[in-house]
Amino acid sequence: SDGGLDSETGLRSMTVFERDLKREIERLARSKNPFCLAAVTIDYMGEETEETLMSEVVQKAAEGVLECLRTFDDAYRKGPYQFILSLKNTDYPGANAAINRINRYFKNENMVFDDQGTKRVVSISCAISEVLPTDNPNELVDNLMADCLKNAEEPGTVLQFQELSQLQRFVKKIGD
Repeated sequence: SDGGLDSETGLRSMTVFERDLKREIERLARSKNPFCLAAVTIDYMGEETEETLMSEVVQKAAEGVLECLRTFDDAYRKGPYQFILSLKNTDYPGANAAINRINRYFKNENMVFDDQGTKRVVSISCAISEVLPTDNPNELVDNLMADCLKNAEEPGTVLQFQELSQLQRFVKKIGD
C-alpha cells in the first residue's frame, strides 16, 4: 500500500524515513563522512487557504526541492507543508549551499499564487543540523522541526540547528 513515496509530491514518505535515518547514522559512525538533515517549511499556508490551492503549492514546492538536490540525497514529506532533507556526505557549509540553491530556485521561479484575491509568493524557511552518531533520531527531527517553525518569522530564513540536551534547554529557558 505504501511503496515509500508520498503520492501527492513524489517525495519519499515518512514511513521509510526512520529506517533510512538509522542506516545513515550507522554509516556516519563507521565512515566519519559528514551527514546533515534539513527541515524545510513552506512559509505561508493559512488555514483559510483552499485545499486545491494548498495541494498545488505543495506539489510545486516539492518539485523545486527535488530539482535542487543531488541525486543521492533524499527528501521526505514530513507534514502538510513540511519536508525533511537527508543530505549525505555533506557538512554544514554543504547543507547551507543546498538550501541556498533551493531558495534561489524559488526566487528565480517567482512562484506566486492567488489566495482569495491576495497575491502570495511561495518561499521556504529552513533549519540545518549536522548529525552526530550519538544523536537520538526522533528527538533530533522533532527539535529541528520545532526550532524551524518557532524561529521562521521572516520568509526565506535559514537557521543552523545545534542539538541541546534536555538540561541545556532547561538552563537556556531559565536564562531567557
